[in-house]
Amino acid sequence: MSEILRGTYAYVVGKPSKLRRANVLVIEDHVDTGVWMGRALQEQGFAVRWERRAEHALLALDETPVPDAIVLDLKLPGTDGAFIYDRIRERQEYARTPILVVTAVAEQDLPTWDDKRVRFLTKPVARKPILETLEELLAR
Repeated sequence: MSEILRGTYAYVVGKPSKLRRANVLVIEDHVDTGVWMGRALQEQGFAVRWERRAEHALLALDETPVPDAIVLDLKLPGTDGAFIYDRIRERQEYARTPILVVTAVAEQDLPTWDDKRVRFLTKPVARKPILETLEELLAR
């Protein structure tokens, strides 16, 4: 069974699988959702780093390796996911990084980013749509 290991400001969900396909940064403030999503991704072979706070997610962007994909919640304490999105896209090394936004924000209130590397899923969401959408984004 996977464990949640607490770092200085990161949660690493499980151990990277031998089937590791991609590094994914999950930015999600709700513990239950972060653990569930991290485990679901890890079980499918993804190496997962989970950040609960926006300021820690911003610090994670400075570290290497650059994640292959980012899963982003829009409602975060202290700031919102749109701010994090803007900071991600300002960085050249993240210009092509796919972002899966998984949020409880109503569909009509979602940002209208003109970005082919972003997909939105509205909570509550099941495991299969998250995995399928992430796979689609990574295949581009």
